[in-house]
Amino acid sequence: MKKRKLFNAKHMSLFVGSVASAVAFAAGPAYAATGSSSSLQASTQNGTSAAVSETSGGTHSGTNATEGTTSTLTSGVANTSANAASSASASTSTSAATAPVQNLATNASLEVHVTGIRDEKFESQEFDYQGNLVSGNAWRGFSHQGGRDIDVTLPQPSTVTSLSIDLRQNLQLGISYPATVQFQVRQNGEWHLLGAVENNFSRMDLGDTTQRFTLHIAPTVGQHFRIYFPVGVWVFARDVEVNGKPVVESSANTGQQYPTVAPHVAKFTHALTPLNTRSLGIANMLLVNASPDTREYTEHDFKPLVAYENSSGQMVGRFFDTILFLADSSTPDTKAGWEQYCQTLFSPTGELANLNAAVAADNKALGTPGVKEKVVLTIPMPQYGDGTFGTVSGQNLSFVPSPQHPFAVQSREAAIQWLFNKLWSGYESGNYSNLQLSGFYWEREDAPPKAVGEQRLIAYTKSLATTKQMPLFWIPFYSADGWERWNKLGFTAAWLQPNYEELGSAAFSSRLTSAEQVATNCGMGLELEWTTLDANGETLYVHQLEQFAQSGYAVGVSHAFYDGTDFLVHAAYSQNPFTRALYDYTYDFVSGNYAKIGGVID
Repeated sequence: MKKRKLFNAKHMSLFVGSVASAVAFAAGPAYAATGSSSSLQASTQNGTSAAVSETSGGTHSGTNATEGTTSTLTSGVANTSANAASSASASTSTSAATAPVQNLATNASLEVHVTGIRDEKFESQEFDYQGNLVSGNAWRGFSHQGGRDIDVTLPQPSTVTSLSIDLRQNLQLGISYPATVQFQVRQNGEWHLLGAVENNFSRMDLGDTTQRFTLHIAPTVGQHFRIYFPVGVWVFARDVEVNGKPVVESSANTGQQYPTVAPHVAKFTHALTPLNTRSLGIANMLLVNASPDTREYTEHDFKPLVAYENSSGQMVGRFFDTILFLADSSTPDTKAGWEQYCQTLFSPTGELANLNAAVAADNKALGTPGVKEKVVLTIPMPQYGDGTFGTVSGQNLSFVPSPQHPFAVQSREAAIQWLFNKLWSGYESGNYSNLQLSGFYWEREDAPPKAVGEQRLIAYTKSLATTKQMPLFWIPFYSADGWERWNKLGFTAAWLQPNYEELGSAAFSSRLTSAEQVATNCGMGLELEWTTLDANGETLYVHQLEQFAQSGYAVGVSHAFYDGTDFLVHAAYSQNPFTRALYDYTYDFVSGNYAKIGGVID
C-alpha cells in the first residue's frame, strides 16, 4: 500500500521502532496504515508495567524532532496575575494561624473531564493506565482528545497556597510534557486563572523524566480547584497536591481577584464550504500520488476523475474539481528526491500534461469549453536532522543541526524556497491551458507546539505562497497536534482526516460523527478515505459516504478524497459490478444522489 508521510524511517531518534510510532499515532491517519498491531510495554515508576496495544499507521505526513530549547529539569515557575502575586496580610483568624499546612487533595474528590471530542479508540487505550492521581506511584495516562480538566473538590472551603502535579516525559513511548499547565479556582460558578506553569524541559531529551509542575500563590480561599493541560499524543500524570489549610483566612484572596477563564467553546459554527473564501471554491479535491514508487497517472486515468463516465462510456457531468498532487513517503528529503517530484509533474509526458489533456477531452465531451481543473501542489516538510539535502545557489544544505544553526531552520527554509520557485516556474512554463494553479499543500499532518522550527517553516512557506497570492492548505490526521488551531498556524483552509477506515474491523461509527463535530467546531472540511482494495475497506468507504450524506455533510461541505493508489481509477474501469459501484457511489455523493449510495447492485 502506498502511503503519505507519517514517519520518516531514516529519522527515528525520538520514536524508536515501529512500536513507538504506533503509540505516537494511535488510530492516526489512514494513508500510511499498515494494519499491523504492536504491543508496547510502558514501565511505571513503581516497577510495574502495562501493555498498550495500538494499531500503527497514518495517512499524510511526517513527524520529526521536537522543540528548540534545552534546560535542566526543575520545578516550573508560575506566571500569576498581579493580584495573585501580592502576599496576604499577616492578620489571620486564631484557628487559621494554628492550622498546619497540609495536602488537602488527600481527602478531596477528583473528576477528570475531556475538553475536546471524546473518542472510543483513545478512551480504550487509557484503560491500562489508571493510576490514582492522588496517591501511589502508578501513572494515569491520557490519550489525545484535546486536553483534560482535573477537578479537585475539597471537603470544605480552605485557604490554598500551592498546587502541584507530576508529569512524565518519555518520547520513545510517545509521552511528552504538555506545553503549559493551568491552575484554576472556581467562585460563583465561574473558573478563575490562578496561574500557569510552562514546560521548559527539552523535548529532544530521549530519557524518561518526571517534572513537577508547581504553582505557588498568595493564600487564596476556595473549595473547587482545577488543573488543566492540553494532550497531544500521551500525557502521563500522578501525585496531585493542593496544599494549604482547611480553614478560611479572612485576609486571603478570593477567586474574583483572578482573571476569568474562558470556557471551552467552538470557534466556528459551520464546516468549511465550497462557497467560503478560504476554500477557494474547492468542493471535491482528489489526492493523487506523484512519487517515485507510484505509477504516473495517464490521460486515460484522469478522464473519469475530472468527469463522471457512466457504465455506457458517456461523460455526463463534472466530478472532482481539484487535483492535489501528493509527494508521499517515498519522496526523500533531498534535492534529487524533490527534483523527481517536479519531473513527475512537469515533464512533457508528466501528470500535469496528462491532466491538461484529460480536461480538454472532457470539456469537449460535455460541451463545456473553457472550464478549468484546479491544481494544488505539495511542499514536503523538510525533516530536522535528515542529512544532506544538496547544493542550492552554491550552498550545500544540510538538515543536521550545527553549533551555528542548532535546528537547521535556515537550511530547511532555503530548501523550501528552492522547491517553491521550481514548482512555480515549472507550472508557469508548462502552459497548461485547461488547469488553474489554486494553492500549495503542507505535507506534514500534525504541528506539535514545540516541534523544532516547524511552525517557523509553516509561516515561511505561507509567506512564499502569499507573494504569489496563493493559499496554503493542510489535512491533519484525526486528533493531530494543532488541528484545532490550523488558522493560527497560518493555513488558509484545512480538511480533517477521520481515519475511520484505518481502524479496520474495529471501526466505530461515532468516529465519523465526531469528525463531523470537529469539522463544525473548527471550520474544517472533511476527508473521505479509501485505503484498501478489499471487501472490508470498500465497505468502510461506503459507510463514510452514507454517514456524511445522511447527516448533511455531503454537498455543501468541502471534501478531500484519498483513495490509496488509484483505487477510483481501478473502480471506474472495473468489470466487477461491486467494484465499479464504488466509483458510481462516489459520484452520487458529490452530485447529491444520496439515495443510490449503497443500493442494490444488479
